[in-house]
Amino acid sequence: DPAVRRARPDADSDAMSHDRPPHRFLVPLDESLPTSETIDLATLLAHEVNGSVTLFAVVPPAVPAGDLGALGPVPDAGADLAGQEELERLAHERLDEIVARIGDGLETRTKIGWGPAGPAIVDEIERGAHDLVVVPTRREGELGHLVHDHTLRHVLHHSAVPVLVVPAGSRS
Repeated sequence: DPAVRRARPDADSDAMSHDRPPHRFLVPLDESLPTSETIDLATLLAHEVNGSVTLFAVVPPAVPAGDLGALGPVPDAGADLAGQEELERLAHERLDEIVARIGDGLETRTKIGWGPAGPAIVDEIERGAHDLVVVPTRREGELGHLVHDHTLRHVLHHSAVPVLVVPAGSRS
């Protein structure tokens, strides 16, 4: 749509072409959800269209030292920094394991973002050259729904590209 392209001039070179199916897939990874089905589907689609997959892990922010009122004091920043570094190390390990599982024959990138998951994913969508986001969702667990649904809703409402939602257990 020309009106949309004029509204986002920087998107002309990265926008999904209507002459070609999506071929640059972004797969956000969430520790709380089973993502193997999502990764498998994204890699299958990318193979079919000679595309690429970007695996995107989000490292949550460290809580700054201070007092959270009724919740009590937060530990000093040194402990938070060590925890943040550990979370980042684990994210790198997970990305490396997934890339090894995917194997050769597909252009695969890895990226790490920091902060709340929803905004971090949307920031990556806006910065990267992605034309389809493939995200998992769960079918059970009320508490997990609260956190994940908030992230998913944020991505669905703010994404500049289409979002494919893959239900957990969709291949069973």
